[in-house]
Amino acid sequence: MTLVIAARDPGVANWLDTAGLHQGSVLVKFPAHLDPGARCVRDFQLSKLAQLDPSIAGLISAERREQLTARAAAYARRFAQ
Repeated sequence: MTLVIAARDPGVANWLDTAGLHQGSVLVKFPAHLDPGARCVRDFQLSKLAQLDPSIAGLISAERREQLTARAAAYARRFAQ
């Protein structure tokens, strides 16, 4: 699994928005069915957005808008007053 942590949307499905923060922690929850030895981060690297592997790149803009709208709605359901 590849996660992309970026301040602006790189157009990939596994984007984690920094929400303007420049430091912090990431907690990754792995599915219980995985072997405990496999449930770890094997690699971490700092890259420029232009250097992202093309195999993880891009949703078309309509799909991306739908995904971001769904994320916002899910967030609102969890944290709305």
